[in-house]
Amino acid sequence: MPTSPGLRQTLRYRFDAVLSRGPMGVIVLLLAATLGFVLLASLVFALANMHYGGDTSGFGEDFWQSMLRVLDSGTFASDVQWPVRVVSLIVTLSGIFIASALIGIISTGFEQRLEALRRGRSRVIEAGHTLILGWSPRVFSIVAELVVANESRRRPAIVILADGDKTALEDEIEARVPDLRGTRVVLRTGDPSSPQDLERVAVTQARSIIVLADEGGDGDAGAVKAALAAHSMATDAAVPIVVELASPATVFALVAACGDRVVPVQADDIIAKVAAQACYQAGLGAVYRELLDFDGDEIYVTPVGQHAGKTFGDVLLSYERCAVLGVQLADGSVELVPAMGTPLAVDDSLLVIAEDDSLIRPASHRVDRPAPAAVPDHGDTGAPSRLLVIGWSDLGHKIVHALDVLMGTSATMRILVDPTLIDPQSISVSAEQMSVDVVADAGIGDVATGDYDQVFVLGYRGHIRYGDADARTLLTLVTLNRVVSDLERRPRIVAEVLESRTVPIAETTGVDDFVVSDELASLLISQLAENPTLASVFEQLFADGGATIAMQPAARSVVAGEHSWGSIVLALRDRGDVAIGFRREGEPVVVNPSPVGSVAIDDATDLVVLTRRPLVSA
Repeated sequence: MPTSPGLRQTLRYRFDAVLSRGPMGVIVLLLAATLGFVLLASLVFALANMHYGGDTSGFGEDFWQSMLRVLDSGTFASDVQWPVRVVSLIVTLSGIFIASALIGIISTGFEQRLEALRRGRSRVIEAGHTLILGWSPRVFSIVAELVVANESRRRPAIVILADGDKTALEDEIEARVPDLRGTRVVLRTGDPSSPQDLERVAVTQARSIIVLADEGGDGDAGAVKAALAAHSMATDAAVPIVVELASPATVFALVAACGDRVVPVQADDIIAKVAAQACYQAGLGAVYRELLDFDGDEIYVTPVGQHAGKTFGDVLLSYERCAVLGVQLADGSVELVPAMGTPLAVDDSLLVIAEDDSLIRPASHRVDRPAPAAVPDHGDTGAPSRLLVIGWSDLGHKIVHALDVLMGTSATMRILVDPTLIDPQSISVSAEQMSVDVVADAGIGDVATGDYDQVFVLGYRGHIRYGDADARTLLTLVTLNRVVSDLERRPRIVAEVLESRTVPIAETTGVDDFVVSDELASLLISQLAENPTLASVFEQLFADGGATIAMQPAARSVVAGEHSWGSIVLALRDRGDVAIGFRREGEPVVVNPSPVGSVAIDDATDLVVLTRRPLVSA
């Protein structure tokens, strides 16, 4: 039979329980001990008929004088009788002990509080903030874009919940995004899928939630758990949850479980499709960056308004400086570059490119005549037939698939991989149209003698660190530029850059175009967090066989010469396409130019076109 604990054990257990509650419990215990000492001293004085200072003031005065001696050790110096002095000394020594203990406990409590703040375990008191769950290399570009988007907001805030050292994460944010432009970035340490941690970061008060893919290697599991936890706690259905995922099956299951408020982003698929299209069309990467970032022109949704009853082709030049991309129907579905005769209903909306939504206003100009059309050219489409890929990663399979959709059956691809990083025999590439071979080569292969149309440098993501992969890419680009500069027919060079901070260096290597992996995905995630209605737009842009942004030689559509941009838009309209910009050789891409501005059409000019026609003719 178990025996009952004794009084001593019980008291010790209760005492330990008070101590375990932290500094506050100990402080209460010491205050109780102080009052006990003062009361005991007062009782001694009353029983011994003694009084402080020799007077006969009574129990209340004795209690007060004892309390003063606890608080001030110099008070008992005025005592004259030895019995009074002895009791006062005991009371004062007790006060010194208690005061010392209190100072130590309070100091320890402050240190514990500061340590909790350093560890990021305190509660966030925010409302209307953007909540980012998880941590990945994309977080820096996302924060930078949200900072730009928040410039028009009052007291904007970004809260990040990640499993890591708060101080180290803050230092990284400060180094990579030094100018926050008034936006407060708050970091907290914790599990993004924990309801308790989500409550600490005010998930119910967030205006949008971003869930980043787990870099730890467990696939979509971490992102799915965090998304489900956020969905269950943030009950406002108007708050979008943008989730970065890899598996299409996971996307389908998560949307089925959470509904339309979950906006999935398959970053690798998008990067692969843009990279494949950039192989054909120099400058296309810059077009996507211009459309997806918040600094410059963006995609907006505006009501049809007074244009109800007109056709889609009628409204292409109805705005002062807006490129019209498509129509959002009353049921929320989107159709990019529909047939030009498509009628517009009063409940429809237009998708436009504008520098700001305040600049979406009726046009003050009028363009009635399209630029003269060029004679149709059915010759070489400019599509590469021999492609060299240098480097490899899991993204390579998606890029090969995207290229296989675009390239003809006569196209060939050679993939060079460093055998010290990847075994070439472990790479299994399937292509339905083009022929592909994988060889071991740590350098640039036979670029000088292979007569390649296109060279694509792919980063070794997943095999070495991002910074090391980009450094290797830069060295490869420098070497390529030196080798191909002596060739009579220079191949186009496109590279994948993993980190956006590598871009300024990559621009000096002679590369024709580059795809910034973390930036492209980050821009898309940021756009959807701010405007989830654009999800259907981007889904169509990056889908196989849908509307596509293309770079087309201007001289194949319009007769050479100086033409107004408005007349060029009308000329492309007659072909069923929407012109949204142009690029002069050696100059930056211009998106959404002024309709009354003039553009020189010659062999050095390419048009940026939204089209449904195939990029490469069969």
